[in-house]
Amino acid sequence: MNTSIIFDTAFKAFKEVRREWIQILHDNAAYINDSGEAVERPVAVINDPEVMDRLRHLQKEWELFYQIAESRRALKLMPLPPSFYSPIPIIAADGDLAGIIIRPAANTIKWHRDKVILTLQKKLTQHLRMRRTVESGMLPKSELAMINAAIAVYEADIERFEAMPEDTILVRRQSGYTDVIVKIKNEALQEDVTTLVGKFDGFIDIESTRVGAHGCVINGSRLKYEPIVENNAAGVRSNVYASIKPVPCALASSNVSFYFLDDVNQAKEKLKREIDEARREVLRLRIRSGRADSDRIAAEKKAFDAKRKRVPRITSKAIPKAKN
Repeated sequence: MNTSIIFDTAFKAFKEVRREWIQILHDNAAYINDSGEAVERPVAVINDPEVMDRLRHLQKEWELFYQIAESRRALKLMPLPPSFYSPIPIIAADGDLAGIIIRPAANTIKWHRDKVILTLQKKLTQHLRMRRTVESGMLPKSELAMINAAIAVYEADIERFEAMPEDTILVRRQSGYTDVIVKIKNEALQEDVTTLVGKFDGFIDIESTRVGAHGCVINGSRLKYEPIVENNAAGVRSNVYASIKPVPCALASSNVSFYFLDDVNQAKEKLKREIDEARREVLRLRIRSGRADSDRIAAEKKAFDAKRKRVPRITSKAIPKAKN
């Protein structure tokens, strides 16, 4: 049979798989990104075992089509954009507690100096063309001052970047994204717990997954506690770039900045040293506190060992699921 016909049949079936998956996630969503971004990243909690079985089947069908599509893409025979079928949606591991964490994110990519120069030259060419259009009378002359100012900036930037060493690497950072993380946790044992202050204290991670465009499913029937949604999307996430001076560049904007890679690496090393020192200080404080309470701790440990039990110690901030 013609491979194109085979693919067309598979694609027709996949469209129905994709539609049903998305519909189920929307109907059971604990979170959907409605910030206006093109990608919704829905996270659904499914309490019905039959629906979970259906989603497992759909995920397998999705994976089969993904393999077909990628093999055709490798042969340059794939008319679909990868974003239509990739990444494969996620079914999270089973656990006692699910945390859905939404936080601001940024995309970073390394740019060689020559790529910056090439991009600036393209912008310069566009504006030189616009100036000729104004001079020909096809655009109002009121635009000329702004166009000339932009040309001067691009020319100055090109000259400045060309003066940099040829091996200069920059980091282009674009903010304004949203990350969705699903954390699956189990009840911690007494020996695993140090504090009961935060929402997730009393639990240990068994899986942490970044949710892709087509979402994530959590098996609600296996949860012992109500899912926790922490939406920090409007917050300011600390990062190493806050301490680095951006490189002036006409390609920058309100959410796009450029940095020297060397500066980024130095800032990361400095932050790592500060974190390591903070951890050492916490350890020193614990040791001092431990010495003061050594007799009490030894007695508690002896009593605990004598019972030979592994007793869960759970945070009161997590809400147990209501029993049906």
